[in-house]
Amino acid sequence: MENSALDKDFTQLELSASTYAGLESVLAEELRKLGAADVKERTRLVSFKGDMGFVFKANLGLRTALRVYHQIKRFQFNDKQHIYDTVKSIEWDQWLRSNGNFYIHSNSDGLAFNNSMYLAQLTKDAIADFFKEKYKERPSINKEQADVQINIHVNKDYCTISLDTSGESLHKRGYRIEQVEAPMSEVLAAGIIKISNWSHHFPVYDFMCGSGTFSIEAALLALNIPPGYFRKRFAFQGWRNYDEKLFEQIAESLSKKIIDIPLTIKAADKYAQNVELAQENIKEAGLEQFIKVETKDFFHQRHSGQKAFLFINPPYNERLPLEDAVGFHKSIGDALKTNFKGCEAWIITGNLDAAKHIGLRPHRKIDLFNGPIPSKLLAFQMYEGTKKIHKLENKEEEN
Repeated sequence: MENSALDKDFTQLELSASTYAGLESVLAEELRKLGAADVKERTRLVSFKGDMGFVFKANLGLRTALRVYHQIKRFQFNDKQHIYDTVKSIEWDQWLRSNGNFYIHSNSDGLAFNNSMYLAQLTKDAIADFFKEKYKERPSINKEQADVQINIHVNKDYCTISLDTSGESLHKRGYRIEQVEAPMSEVLAAGIIKISNWSHHFPVYDFMCGSGTFSIEAALLALNIPPGYFRKRFAFQGWRNYDEKLFEQIAESLSKKIIDIPLTIKAADKYAQNVELAQENIKEAGLEQFIKVETKDFFHQRHSGQKAFLFINPPYNERLPLEDAVGFHKSIGDALKTNFKGCEAWIITGNLDAAKHIGLRPHRKIDLFNGPIPSKLLAFQMYEGTKKIHKLENKEEEN
């Protein structure tokens, strides 16, 4: 049983976007709002359909996607020769020039292919033979700057061939020129902000800001600045059938939706070097007027009154040294209770044992990954009075 995007209406390409585990539903909602069709959530992946213009739009506009893929063939195979023949039958010159270059990322479940390198070699040979027979020359392999990046995946007796339309991971927005030792992923930060349902009407506090990722992603979201706005290149720009005019039209259309509204976003870090890094990144993103940054310890900050959103990515032993992780997390809980009345605090931590010592009952707990590290996203509502009083006030407002 075979299906191929080459045999279908070009406006209905088989597409998918990868993300971190736990952010699939957030990404799916983003895709629906952008106008994707047939959106389906999978594990660390969301599949959908759209035309080539939507490929451009997805790469420019998705905040919680790591990469966008264009599936060009999926088929059931009998043996290795079947894979070679099927790969060779694809009209590769749609995307790749005979004097261009490409790179293959291969992955196998180990049943049909014990060695993914062999699968990549088989695919490379088939593509090379396609070009040699048709053009008497063949494209070369280039891992660093490939015109076309090809993904081939074998699972049991099914083979899927896709093109990576993004190239470098989409978490690399293009505004980060400096970073701390263990930076928060832009995709993860954007996902957490979206999960929190933050609105630009409320202040954002990022008081362990590191290189400023939470603050910058919040500002980009509020101002409707496309996350790909700063990128200099996407993988699809190396394709033979790349439509530069269409890309520019879509980029311009998204740029016209950027708005200018007042924001209250405050970032801080106790380390002056981190503050300097954050300031450089904020400047590169053109957000100096929207984000205030200062050198100040989280434990010396105060807030009371209007509802505000506090985003925290505390250090933890796997990535940054922390002498007393339990004591540190306990201090965070004490500070939240004392200094941040009226705030909704969202904490992402990979130190799951130490997180238990925050000493507050989260109203939401979500499993996420911070890179390869299993983490928890914990949300705490810090009421001005007691929780009971707060509930009574809400009931009065409803009545």
